[in-house]
Amino acid sequence: MKTHFTFLFVILQTVSGLGQTPVLDAYLARGLEQNKSLRQASLLKEKELFANREAISLFFPTVTAGGDYLDASGGRSITFPVGDLMNPVYSALNQMTGTQSFPTIQNQEFQLNPENYYDARVRVSVPLVNTDIWYNHQIRSGMLDLQTAEENLVRQAVSALIKTRYFQAIQAHEAVKIVEKGVGTARENLRITEKLKENGLAAASALSRSRSEVSRLETLLQEQQILAETARAQFNQTVGLASETPLETDSLVVAERLSFPEPESLQQPREEIKKLEASVRIRNSENSLNSAFWIPKVAAFADIGSQGTDWKFNESTRYTQVGLTLSWSLNTGLGDYWKIRQSSSGVEAARLQLADFAEQLQIESDAIRKNYLLSLKQYQSRKSEKLAASEYYREISLKYQAGNALFIELLDAQNQLISAGLQQNIAYYQVLIRLADYRRVTGNLSSF
Repeated sequence: MKTHFTFLFVILQTVSGLGQTPVLDAYLARGLEQNKSLRQASLLKEKELFANREAISLFFPTVTAGGDYLDASGGRSITFPVGDLMNPVYSALNQMTGTQSFPTIQNQEFQLNPENYYDARVRVSVPLVNTDIWYNHQIRSGMLDLQTAEENLVRQAVSALIKTRYFQAIQAHEAVKIVEKGVGTARENLRITEKLKENGLAAASALSRSRSEVSRLETLLQEQQILAETARAQFNQTVGLASETPLETDSLVVAERLSFPEPESLQQPREEIKKLEASVRIRNSENSLNSAFWIPKVAAFADIGSQGTDWKFNESTRYTQVGLTLSWSLNTGLGDYWKIRQSSSGVEAARLQLADFAEQLQIESDAIRKNYLLSLKQYQSRKSEKLAASEYYREISLKYQAGNALFIELLDAQNQLISAGLQQNIAYYQVLIRLADYRRVTGNLSSF
């Protein structure tokens, strides 16, 4: 699994030209590929694409083969009086010729129901006027646009989740390093305190307090390690990796050397708006379909076939014919009227929903934008606090080693340094998480 991901990482680095976050780019590519929700959305979009093509195919001619076979006996019949017509003539001719050359014939009776009769044909038909086909195509096109927007929404949500959990995992990983460094500092201060105690420059209580501080930080380190392992497992699960897979990190991310963009440069059309706009178009097409009930449907057809008895097939049985079919709805008991009223209400409801949701999205976007800008200010403030804490600790540490500062001052400076480091770490990755959230609502899928 790790070999596969490393290979994907190397390939993506080559393609992307090594951007600011190549590791995150590789994670995003894998996570989007593995995500089941996104796969399901893609399949539903594919389904709508095929349905749209099916709707287009209805405009083209269709070819069908068909036939009938009838074999009846009895029933209605018709009598042809050939004997009544010809026998008087034949009798006169026999008298004139003095012979019996012209026999007497009987009237003929024909059955109306066909006996051993077949009719086989191939029909080509094409719609000439059919509003159902036209508006059905428009509805299907709207459904495709709607599902495309839904797929993009899922992709944005999955991308934001991957980035959020990636930054959370790195934040927890870096917090472990900060506490580890704090443990090392506390142990060094314990060593110095022991030396000062041996020289009579430190009290026994200071030594006891120093040992207690080391124990406290070691416990805090264990807690941070558990949090880091949990965050890593959650992230690996998000991108389809085994929970114990080591976390790869971007050097620029860890070094806090990323350049944060201005939020105005991230504005993109919202997929939620596109989805609702597609819904409005669908409702409009449905209303137009219902309103066009009075337009007749006209189709043309051409048949090539053969019909005859006793399965004969020859020049006399073969035939061709062309024609038109007309279907015109004249009265449905006001059913079409009420269908139009229903669809009209649906159009108005969809438009109101679009307008209301657009306002809500704008409010949400503004709030997330402000939170992102606030997190930037908080991060700058935490950086300043960390710098001040580092300088303060350095001064107090030198004084303590020289015996010119109390242990309580050293302990306070040490705790300030560790706390400031953790707060800066949290503030930094909070900026990245809020940036990922802002990019989600603005439709920007770039990793950074």
